[in-house]
Amino acid sequence: MKGKINKALKVFIILNTICSLLTVTNFSKASDSNFNNEILSGDMTIQSMSNSPTTRGTVYPNISVISERTYYIKNMLTGLYLDVQGGVAANGTNVWQYKFNGTQSQQWYLHSFGDGTYSIYTPLGNDGTYRYALDISNGSGENYANVQIYTPNGSDAQRFSIADTNFDTFVFFTKCSNFDKAIVLNGPTCAEGGNIDQYTYQGHYNEAWLLEPVNQDVELGIRYATFNDENYNPAYPNLTTFNGRTADCANFTSQCLSASGIHYDGDWKIYRKNFNTYQPTTVAELDNTWELCQPRTSPWISAKEFGDYWRKKATTKSYTIEQILKNPDIVFQTGIAPGDVIQIADNNLGFLGESSHTMYVTGKNTYNGKSSFSLTYHSNSQENKNLLLICQEYKNAGRNDYIVFFRI
Repeated sequence: MKGKINKALKVFIILNTICSLLTVTNFSKASDSNFNNEILSGDMTIQSMSNSPTTRGTVYPNISVISERTYYIKNMLTGLYLDVQGGVAANGTNVWQYKFNGTQSQQWYLHSFGDGTYSIYTPLGNDGTYRYALDISNGSGENYANVQIYTPNGSDAQRFSIADTNFDTFVFFTKCSNFDKAIVLNGPTCAEGGNIDQYTYQGHYNEAWLLEPVNQDVELGIRYATFNDENYNPAYPNLTTFNGRTADCANFTSQCLSASGIHYDGDWKIYRKNFNTYQPTTVAELDNTWELCQPRTSPWISAKEFGDYWRKKATTKSYTIEQILKNPDIVFQTGIAPGDVIQIADNNLGFLGESSHTMYVTGKNTYNGKSSFSLTYHSNSQENKNLLLICQEYKNAGRNDYIVFFRI
């Protein structure tokens, strides 16, 4: 696991006594042979927390970046979204998981009280102010207490402490349980309508959630990319050994775009169907466990199909590797910025061919004194690798491929 927090924060975590209240277990990754039984266990650990001053003492600054924004909240295990059942704006309406639909029933506003606790509001029934909040039924501190919406009342049933994991996913601890319990997907199940309740925290994947901003925020996509350049989020397949080759680049870039607030659209989407295979190696295994528009050729996971799909929706520009190395500044004429996408595509006798590799733009840095974009990607995992260095490596291999810039 790569450290993504500063040294002072690491020392603070070591010296503090929060382990007496919150036990975090570092599990080994389950193998495919027993993944169905051990899907909950993994290498998820708590990085930082927004602690209640009455119990743990400090509000961690890197959690504050998520507050006062509206999100779609996706379960880390199943990839389904926190949803108000039927979109009914009424006290006691149940909360469950459901496929993405972009409606207000799946939008959640995170409000910080400044003391390390948050309330989470739904815009359903909003009449200029939020009329319903995420709520633990009856303010119970017991396991299996149901998660619902209810009129905001300032009670502990509607206050949560938030923990950030090493996957840049989040755990919501309930104040009514003295922060011992978290909001979890019951079962767990991949079915739409799987219920959400409260249960003692165990460090399992169904207890963590991805926050996808309703309005695009590229900084959150970059944050996700740099947390996960060597991680494989179980909400998505791990395609590092797919069909005998590393093939995770488009899958990873799609995740980064989603984390930045580019939402499921058309065939660009993915859902887990079951817990049979974590790391599919064949099309059959992929199709068995994951719902895509079609296996192998989905724009979510295929570099070729990703390129074909987004060329119709994004602003694109392309140059050959030779053109870029001769005039490195030409890349800045593309309008590309961090949060966008760069692909490598075949050069077919001077014509742009099929895309073969997909990378997420996470910033700028220099190579041989020249500035260019820094790229983070999977397959052969890299963080912030300079585009000019990549071009030089391709040139050294005798290739003059196209570099395609996508302004998404």
